[in-house]
Amino acid sequence: MKWLNTLPSSSKQVSGFSEEEFYYNYFLGNDSTRWKGNVPVYKGISYKALYDGITINYFEDGDNLKYDILLAANADPSVLQMKFE
Repeated sequence: MKWLNTLPSSSKQVSGFSEEEFYYNYFLGNDSTRWKGNVPVYKGISYKALYDGITINYFEDGDNLKYDILLAANADPSVLQMKFE
């Protein structure tokens, strides 16, 4: 699924929400500068300003990935466009 005709990348704000109590460590390969430790895990990701006044929240629901579309009072839902590949 891909969102079409979104605002420029510089406008978008991506953040996690509902942080889990555990974390992941990534120690792959021999280059220690590419290793990451204590990486937080979130139950969801929020894309703010994907469109003007529109936020998309992705979250887990059991084994399923779901999303909510949040509209500000002045947002125009007709701008939402999705492409499935």
